[in-house]
Amino acid sequence: MKTDLIKKISRILGIDSDRFIEAPVVDFVDVLPDVMRYKQGCCKYELDGEQVVGLNLASTELTNEKWQQILELRGFDVEHLYALSLSDNQLTALPMAERMQALKWLNLSDNRITGFSLPSSLTRLVDLNLDDNPLTNPPQEIIKQGRAAVLRFLKASAVQGVSEVYEIKMLIVGEGGTGKTTLWNLLQDPEHPVPYPGQDPTVGINIKEGAEEDGWCFTHLDRPEKEFIVNLWDFGGQDIQYMTHQFFLTRRSFYVLLADGRREVANFSYWFKIINLLGTEPDMKRPMPVLVLLNEKGSAITRPPYDPQTIKQDFPELALTRRDVDFAKKDGRFAVVTSTIQEILCHQLDHLPLKIPIDWNKVRTELYRYRDQEHRNHINAAEFAAICEENGVNNKQSRDDLSQLLHDLGVILHFHEDPALADFIVLNPQWAANAVYEIMRHEEAAQHNPGRFDRALLRQVWTDCRFSDEEQGKLLNLMLKDNFEVCFKATENGQEIFIAPQLLPSERPAGFDWQLEPTVLRYIYQYPFMPKGIIGRLIVRLHEDIEAVDARKIVWEKGMLLNKDGCRACIIETENPSDGLKRIRIEIHGKKAEDRKYLLRGISQELDRIHHRSFPALKVSQKIPCCCPRCDDDVEPFEHDYDVLRGMEAEHRPLAQCQRSYEMVAVQRLLNGVFPGDDAAKSTRAKKIYFSYAWGDEESYGESREKIVDELYQSLKNDGFNVLRDKMDCHYGDMISSFMQEIGMGDLIVVFVSDKYVRSPYCMNELYEIARNNKLDKQLFTQRVLPMRVEQIKFDDPAILENYFEHWEQEEQKWAAFINKRMSKVTKAQTNRYHMAQKISNNFGELCDWLTDINAFTYKLLSRDDFNTVKDVIITRFKANNDE
Repeated sequence: MKTDLIKKISRILGIDSDRFIEAPVVDFVDVLPDVMRYKQGCCKYELDGEQVVGLNLASTELTNEKWQQILELRGFDVEHLYALSLSDNQLTALPMAERMQALKWLNLSDNRITGFSLPSSLTRLVDLNLDDNPLTNPPQEIIKQGRAAVLRFLKASAVQGVSEVYEIKMLIVGEGGTGKTTLWNLLQDPEHPVPYPGQDPTVGINIKEGAEEDGWCFTHLDRPEKEFIVNLWDFGGQDIQYMTHQFFLTRRSFYVLLADGRREVANFSYWFKIINLLGTEPDMKRPMPVLVLLNEKGSAITRPPYDPQTIKQDFPELALTRRDVDFAKKDGRFAVVTSTIQEILCHQLDHLPLKIPIDWNKVRTELYRYRDQEHRNHINAAEFAAICEENGVNNKQSRDDLSQLLHDLGVILHFHEDPALADFIVLNPQWAANAVYEIMRHEEAAQHNPGRFDRALLRQVWTDCRFSDEEQGKLLNLMLKDNFEVCFKATENGQEIFIAPQLLPSERPAGFDWQLEPTVLRYIYQYPFMPKGIIGRLIVRLHEDIEAVDARKIVWEKGMLLNKDGCRACIIETENPSDGLKRIRIEIHGKKAEDRKYLLRGISQELDRIHHRSFPALKVSQKIPCCCPRCDDDVEPFEHDYDVLRGMEAEHRPLAQCQRSYEMVAVQRLLNGVFPGDDAAKSTRAKKIYFSYAWGDEESYGESREKIVDELYQSLKNDGFNVLRDKMDCHYGDMISSFMQEIGMGDLIVVFVSDKYVRSPYCMNELYEIARNNKLDKQLFTQRVLPMRVEQIKFDDPAILENYFEHWEQEEQKWAAFINKRMSKVTKAQTNRYHMAQKISNNFGELCDWLTDINAFTYKLLSRDDFNTVKDVIITRFKANNDE
């Protein structure tokens, strides 16, 4: 029977009290996570005596006012709450949070909360979900690191207090010769002479940062006690530099676009597109401000170089402010430019001020001091850790969170995911960026032998710049694959060299030999807008398989020939002749159709990784040439859209019409003609993949395992796999045991192995059900289980095993003693818990042996490149099972 309190809550929410269900009566430690699981159409609660200790009011249209009424109900003592879910509602805040001292699990996802701070009293909180809220605090740079990082950030802020930082990266972009460097100089010194004798065009990036003497600072317009720090980044406009610009044109920055008002062509289209692509964020509350400066350079502007209404229509995410100026004239217009910038920065940027823990801000300030006063361009990881510890940031994971935040803000450069660069923290980004450009602009690499240079030249250039041997090694790694990707190592004529694709000649090299054959496999990526440099990065990523003729690689600025696994491929950046859209065209020769398809898949995966890593919002169309009789003989066949074909397949529409011959072509034939095993992949994606993991699981430094589960789940879902997990797909609250049996019958079960998993009755019962549904046969079991090792457990260590055996023997004995004592009052569910512990205790050793025999990779290894290793293993497993 429901308590009066639950009935009162249901009346406030305006829902039938029958929608409230009490969580299953099981072990108290495990029931609270069950309260947090969403069950469609139901609310959940859990009682400890008369006290509500768990409450789930997800999807009840809860508002701040209704929640306040619930808090004021007599008998609702929030001090006893352990688990609370208010997800998918209309909350803008969480009143009374400071009284919830016992709270361990809190889910506020999918609400309308813009800022969230954690009361210092909530010290017991172990899991906080703020996903899908329009948050400006915590900052997005922390949110993207995961829920555990968010919780660490908020706890640190609660304990230390918060520093409000008004600091931003102002990116000055545009074509070469428009006056970017002049603007940069005038902002720091309005009396700087214009024109300035001997001023050279910017090559690379000019950066002035910090509050001391380099950056531009002004007093906040509304808060006179606050200084606004503007880090000025002046980008060179030379075409060869666009490729590396993408690593610095980041979100949460302010963009100033300069154009020479006298020129007919200012390439505005490119700059609006790249700013829109890299600068905007989903679900912005208002458009992102961009200042457009038209530099007259002595001639009044008679016609603006763009139509404001067209730009507003094409780029609704951008809010353009235009100002005309002549930097050489003291006519007051530059003062207007300055005040316009200040007005935008103080009033139109929703993400400022940046609110960070006080100790974190001390570290940030100390890093600036190291750079400006001690003239340090970089430090190592140990030095960074020492600076953090001296300023109160003692936890390693918090130091990693801070490093990532400062990297995203542009304060430092730290490519911590690259083992070769993890110990290399750049305090002066200009030093690193210009080191790369030094070799790119060198006469030998740029003109005499364009695109090619050897280690001797590299050493000569960087030694002249006074880089040490150790620095040269780090900088070289910065240029290679998986980082800036501006060059790759190759061997030509027996000599080791480096090749930078963007510096190569535009014409195809001698030795290029490519003819279309009847069996050619063709595939096309088409871009409504293609950022510059994508083909160059693809060349770097695929360089190991570039074909060589007379010991020279067949590669040029816009393309390459590959030779791999009995196939040859020609990959070229070109334009669609009908509409001028940029495209990457892939053609593959080879005797075996499957070999051609596998090579195409490998090329596509590398291209997709570039998109995913640097341009997640980029729109790309994929095209499959038609295979009707007319198109088979046509040099320019009709092209079917890949996504349209996939949609037709999902809707069971078997035929697509060629718009050239008007013949109907089988959809499956088109799809099967390009990628390997599409029939098998289709059946693979229909099979059920279950996740088995421990709720509320954490590593020693507080990283939630659920973040791991979330990421893999979403990645598999995005690729069309039929993946199921309790939180999203299986409605808990009815029969937990039935779901355990269901998961045991899955086609494949991904098991997230950790210490808590091995000690959890639910998890180990799931593992037992998997074994039981595979006839307790080791071979069948290992075919259907894919372990994901999120924590290293040495099952071959007798001491470790002894600890686990004792744990399960004690569980069995505990339930046996309880049942013997309360025989007349014991429920069936409680008896089942005894049998569950007994089964696990009896079979624990064998289950561990079976898990140990499966090669379980670590999460960090498998998560690379959007879990492609996991997906390949899944497809291989299903194919092997089908063959049997």
